[in-house]
Amino acid sequence: MQNGEAVIEELINVVSSKHLLYERKGFLLRISVCDDWGRVKLAFDLEVVQLKNKQLGIRRKRVKGDTWHYKKYCEDVIR
Repeated sequence: MQNGEAVIEELINVVSSKHLLYERKGFLLRISVCDDWGRVKLAFDLEVVQLKNKQLGIRRKRVKGDTWHYKKYCEDVIR
């Protein structure tokens, strides 16, 4: 089992490699996708959480934007 810090660092590496903007607050990443004019067209959160059985999981939440874009980006990052 990995610790939460290792999981969040791996998520940051993947997000950075895909040239996405992100903000980190503890174990939460707010990922933003902007259009050509700098407006945020999609924003979603990925949070590393501990489940009841002591395993780690990733909680996902769409904050702003189209559901299909969210699904595509979220699956791409987590894969």
